[in-house]
Amino acid sequence: MSYSAEAQEKREMAARARRLAGSVTREADREGLIRTARQLESEAQELQGQADLQADNADSPPSYRQP
Repeated sequence: MSYSAEAQEKREMAARARRLAGSVTREADREGLIRTARQLESEAQELQGQADLQADNADSPPSYRQP
């Protein structure tokens, strides 16, 4: 699975956690879900950064050493 796909999956899980947080009645449960969503969003951001870096490297021409 690519970094970009993993990032998208984590963003989707974060969105589900936030939706679920809106439907629970216990404050502690809601806060836990929101914390989880924030963590997933953070991980998604890191993965997207890796995906962007990988894409930038793929677009760059290879460097050659001069003898």
